[in-house]
Amino acid sequence: MIMKKNIKSILGIGLGALALFLGNGASAQQAAMFTQYLQNPLVVNPAYAGSTDALSVVALSRLQWTGFKGAPVTNSLLLHSPIKDKDIGVGFNIVNDKIGITNQTDMYASISYKVLLNDNSALRLGLRAGGSIFGASLADINTVATEDLAFAQNISGKFLPNIGFGAYFTTQQLFLSVAAPRLLNNEVTFSSTIKTTRAYAESRHLFVQAGGLFRVSPSVNIKPSVGVRYVANAPVSIDVAGNFQIAEKFWLGAMYRFNDAIGGIFQMQLNEQFRFGYSYDWNTSVLNKVNSGSHELMIAYDFVYRRANIKSPRYF
Repeated sequence: MIMKKNIKSILGIGLGALALFLGNGASAQQAAMFTQYLQNPLVVNPAYAGSTDALSVVALSRLQWTGFKGAPVTNSLLLHSPIKDKDIGVGFNIVNDKIGITNQTDMYASISYKVLLNDNSALRLGLRAGGSIFGASLADINTVATEDLAFAQNISGKFLPNIGFGAYFTTQQLFLSVAAPRLLNNEVTFSSTIKTTRAYAESRHLFVQAGGLFRVSPSVNIKPSVGVRYVANAPVSIDVAGNFQIAEKFWLGAMYRFNDAIGGIFQMQLNEQFRFGYSYDWNTSVLNKVNSGSHELMIAYDFVYRRANIKSPRYF
């Protein structure tokens, strides 16, 4: 009875969150972009917390559009762990995203609850709470008008609280992730002697990710996946990827982001606990004329207290 009540409570919160998401529009994509999103799911989905049966730490750094002045530079650190002998996971992630004159740091704590559907499948439901610290060096911009009040002052240290919801379904071969990481539409404004100006407005995002693992031969597996990011009044972003696992040690793959980029992915399982990954993207849009691609580096480590608990190799 207690478990059923917990499930109903979480589902109720989740449905309310999705209703809130769908009931209001947004205007721009702001969440940080990653090519190795399958190794960094807690950034958008709190339901992933605790899913690795170990204290997992993942660091990821992305240099986007190298050679382009003011291009995005993103660094993230996440950690999460199950609570011993409980169907509960907890996690924390921090993401710093610097784009041109803007600098935003997201910090969120997450909690998840696992529901075993049968011997081979499970559903995790998660909530997260935290917020962003936003800053913009508006006064550093050279404007045509010498006294443009909209760029007369900088913005620093504005805290924007927020909450998010996610669901994560897995079987031995498949996974499906649905998440709305930001449900509140925050705004940053500043006032002058003439008017109040809106300098920045957050947008709601909806992420859907799915994939599977299929055996090709005794030593080769293939892992296809797709990721969709939706924001009202903005183009839908779709990533399609395929990764080959060789001898349960190496991952070699490729990705295509519709109307934006293609890329290559390499990952290596150095031992049962330590993983390393690198990806490189080439732009297929007109941006390829002004940059030399995007680099992404990932390092992950699982702290295992009881070796019998570890999943090696990790698939999802």
